[in-house]
Amino acid sequence: MERMNHFIVAGIGEILWDVMGDSEELGGAPVNFCYHAQNLGAKAYPISAVGDDRRGKAALSTLAERHVSTAYIGVLAQAVTGYVRASLDEDGVASYEFPDDVAWDRLVLDKKTLSFAREVDAVCFGTLGQRSAPSRQAISDFIQATSPATLKILDINLRQHFYDQQTVQHSLHIADVLKLNDD
Repeated sequence: MERMNHFIVAGIGEILWDVMGDSEELGGAPVNFCYHAQNLGAKAYPISAVGDDRRGKAALSTLAERHVSTAYIGVLAQAVTGYVRASLDEDGVASYEFPDDVAWDRLVLDKKTLSFAREVDAVCFGTLGQRSAPSRQAISDFIQATSPATLKILDINLRQHFYDQQTVQHSLHIADVLKLNDD
């Protein structure tokens, strides 16, 4: 029997907890992309950072339970793991409140991660993950290190004040596929 080659995907950017009332669910577009790609048979690798705190430990544990690799998720001692407070209006439309300066805002890539970029068949990244200069640079460096054949998927998340025209235009320029929300 011939061994199947696995499609290798990465999601780079924010890892965060969606907080709604007393409920918390692990998310962030790159992590969600990896989770669903893994369920469809790909080898999926989120690339992000968490704090060395309760939410960070829970994020790593949750990903492990879901059989999603944590090999490229950094743990930062002096950072808070990302989260977003979500609420619904009377029409069921969600709004989001993101705190500034969380772990994924401090994303920096090491040589191992940049070398891994050449192996991926597809990468998902977004505008939200690029809201800080360090994470924007890390995402740009990773995308530049991928093969020309790598499918680049942009999740254009225009949230709060966490985007600018230059980041949006650059991201659109390097993307092959654009994922949009209704709004």
